[in-house]
Amino acid sequence: MSVATLSTRRLTLPTRIVSGKNAAERIPEMIRGLGDKVLIVTDGDPSRESGILDRIEALIEPIVLGTIIFDEGPPFADPAIVDQGLLLARQSK
Repeated sequence: MSVATLSTRRLTLPTRIVSGKNAAERIPEMIRGLGDKVLIVTDGDPSRESGILDRIEALIEPIVLGTIIFDEGPPFADPAIVDQGLLLARQSK
């Protein structure tokens, strides 16, 4: 009889919702000091087409060493999609 060992993961996602006109302009101050790389999880084409993803990348470029874009996330992604994004982030070290 074999016993499978399950790995344990812990993911903490502190949430801060900032809304309103020009709310994206506050992103640099919110992420400053959190790390050298940023993982942006988005729903793909709508974020690109609206221009918001390009705008956010331009805002954070001066304060981070790298940006990883995971654009395969549908709204309310299931855990398997989240795992794919985490794998992408880990592989980009």
